[in-house]
This record gives sequence, C-alpha cells and structure tokens, in this order.
Amino acid sequence: MSDPNATILPYTERRKQMTIQDKLYQVGDLFTTLKSKKTGVIKEIHPQASGSVRVLLEMPTKETRWTTVSASSLV
Repeated sequence: MSDPNATILPYTERRKQMTIQDKLYQVGDLFTTLKSKKTGVIKEIHPQASGSVRVLLEMPTKETRWTTVSASSLV
C-alpha cells in the first residue's frame, strides 16, 4: 500500500554532459567528488529542478555511487 502523503515528482531528463567551471564533463569521463575525493567514471547525469545535478559514478571496484554537484558549482 502506498503512502497517502507521498509526493510524486516528475522524472528528470537524463543528460549526457554538464559544464562545471568552464570544464565539460560527459558520460564516460572521470570525475572526482569534492568532499570525499572519490574518483569514478560518470555513468549518468541528471539535472534537478533546484539547479543542482545528480551524477552516478562507477568506482574502480565496479560499485556505483551518487553524488550531487551544487548549483553554485555549475556554470
């Protein structure tokens, strides 16, 4: 049974590239997170309504992890 107070958010369009501080990143590029300094290959890029971007990274161990790039970091 679903939660009657749940909000259904619209699907966010998936992109193939993003620009941060004049550097273009795209699916397949290496990306290092700012806080944890984890580096992985970009698998998916999802812009959010707030202006931030969710990025799915595949680590060298083949584990995946999501990271968020804040709107202040985006060009």
